[in-house]
Amino acid sequence: MISSRFLRLISNSSRQGQIFWLIGTLAVAAIYAIFALKIALSHPYIIQDDARQHVFWMQRFLDADLFPDDVMADYFESVAPAGYTTLYQIGAKLGINPFLLNKILPLILVIVATFYCFKVVMQLFPVPFAAFICGLLLNQNFWLQDDIPSATPVAFAYPLFLAFLYYLLRENIILTGVTIALLGLFYPQCVFLASGLLLFHCLSWNQGRISLSPHRKNYLLSGIGLAVALAVMLPYALKSSEYGPVLTADQAKTLWPSFFIDNPLEYWLCWRRTGIFPSEWCELSFSLPQIWLGVLLPVLLRFAPRFPLAEKISPRLILLPQLLLVSLAMFLAAHALLFQLHLPSRYTEHSLRLVMPIAGAISLTLILEWLVQKLRTTQAKTYRFIWGLTATVLLTILLIYPILLRKFPDVDYKIGKFSPLYEFLSTQPKDTLIASIAEETDNLPAFTNRSILVSPSYVIGYHQTYYQELNQRAIEILSAQYSEKLDAVQQAIQKYGIDLWIVERSAFTPEYLEKSPWLRRFQLTETQPLFKAAKQAEAALRRGTVPALVKAIAPCTEFEAGDFVVLQAECLTKRPR
Repeated sequence: MISSRFLRLISNSSRQGQIFWLIGTLAVAAIYAIFALKIALSHPYIIQDDARQHVFWMQRFLDADLFPDDVMADYFESVAPAGYTTLYQIGAKLGINPFLLNKILPLILVIVATFYCFKVVMQLFPVPFAAFICGLLLNQNFWLQDDIPSATPVAFAYPLFLAFLYYLLRENIILTGVTIALLGLFYPQCVFLASGLLLFHCLSWNQGRISLSPHRKNYLLSGIGLAVALAVMLPYALKSSEYGPVLTADQAKTLWPSFFIDNPLEYWLCWRRTGIFPSEWCELSFSLPQIWLGVLLPVLLRFAPRFPLAEKISPRLILLPQLLLVSLAMFLAAHALLFQLHLPSRYTEHSLRLVMPIAGAISLTLILEWLVQKLRTTQAKTYRFIWGLTATVLLTILLIYPILLRKFPDVDYKIGKFSPLYEFLSTQPKDTLIASIAEETDNLPAFTNRSILVSPSYVIGYHQTYYQELNQRAIEILSAQYSEKLDAVQQAIQKYGIDLWIVERSAFTPEYLEKSPWLRRFQLTETQPLFKAAKQAEAALRRGTVPALVKAIAPCTEFEAGDFVVLQAECLTKRPR
């Protein structure tokens, strides 16, 4: 009796069945997202890691006087896609703080993405239970890494690309064009993937042979879609950045050595930004059930007659390998034209996170149906127990494995631990410029709405002038802080117009420099000026040299909070050299 009911539940494709499973899928998405939102709203000073760079400058929408002549704010504003910027700007006009909108958006994005995921599966395999499983796997994928929680441009890739896939499968010319335009406005890299699929749409696969499609509508849809793609990407191609051309591979090897790695296998497969696989898959040693269920699908399809539900699989399932082929082609092109097409991993990791849940859901549905059929037809109690146990274990693993992970959901929120410091800095004039080599400087623009001279998290940029400018600032500020003479500090203050200089009392030890965020995060090498400056300062401290700034702490202190001391730059400039 149980097996019969379960079989009907799996294979129910009625309208009521679709609504039931769609509601269930959206409920799962909402539960995961609300749990993450609870974390996001748990502290007055909390922000998602990537949002620190991509959202802080948007406070200008609420107050145009913030971050005046701020290189970092101007840079991240210049590289933000137009649709992404406009959305936050509209939110600000409605009175929604950009940081609050940043925390709310993931809930909206996962609901939209899950809805279209369900619809895509119903086009490829019209079994609502499979669409539910796909939504479950997709949402587990979402919260295994921080793309969606960041609510930065990459977060919009998933709902918009799934919407594109759905309208492409429906051959809706207008909405296919609309979704391509939106991809261009929010996450342009996916426009290349969409364009590749449109080219495939002009082809026909018949009895193992590839030929041009005999359907005129396919050419119309592809033609209009490609025209929209060209129109939306043309401004990016024609736009010249005031921060110079993007880095070349040779420059990156010198300026950004942590981008590369000596192990070629890891570099091409798993290294962040360059590997073909999503980084969280590699970190979890490919132990995710959906990966192996997805890989299993081609095997199951070779034995399709043994799975009654397999007859419902649409020929349009060819879309999945087509997407993987397009993604691989763009991945290789991005490596060949390093940084010209942004980062290579961006062309495969998102596709894999979408393809594997779809393929895995279809595989699991076929397997479960087969097991239930075995339960119905097998009389031997031993075999019935085995089939029933197998089905139960599969479903249990699928449902509970996220809670067995070390970190789930992985939202990567950063909590500020120095409220008095943030509150003090927030009261300073809006044009205040803060200098520091402390890692906490990463949080100051978001938590205080005040400009910083430089910080490790903000050096991540792909344009030569911007990267070199911030690199030079880092060298000068670090060298000045550990100089035996106050001249270097005073020169930096005058050159950049620094108002406050923040030091940590523990900063004047060799151990502090050994753990410097600059050296740790960017894996600097001996040939780099910043590495040399840090090592020279460390060597001087080991010799017992006392930096001139130490002697200026007592007379120039304006505020203290824990280990942090805020020094008045004007006072420092008046100190004897």
